[in-house]
Amino acid sequence: MKELQLTQDELAFLLAQIIWNVQEVEGLSEEVIKLSEQVNEQIGMDLHNYYVHERGISIFASRLIKLTKLVEAARDIIRSKSELFLMEKIFDSVEFSIVESPSF
Repeated sequence: MKELQLTQDELAFLLAQIIWNVQEVEGLSEEVIKLSEQVNEQIGMDLHNYYVHERGISIFASRLIKLTKLVEAARDIIRSKSELFLMEKIFDSVEFSIVESPSF
């Protein structure tokens, strides 16, 4: 991530992508899903305008791919942490008793 030297706008894009991508969230209303799609579309257009108009970059596909990989890596970390928290909740609520066995 350091080698990319992310700008504040790119970091905002990454965070917004992580927050507003609700594909894996179950039980959301159609209204919320539609809103997330609109927000993601706006985020994409904002990033495009940032590159083209503020940075003067017309070819930024390779950079966008790198940003997308960062988003996916962050999602993987979030999923792993969620699984760990779930395991902690499950095992914290179960009491284990250690019975001394004559063979030990």
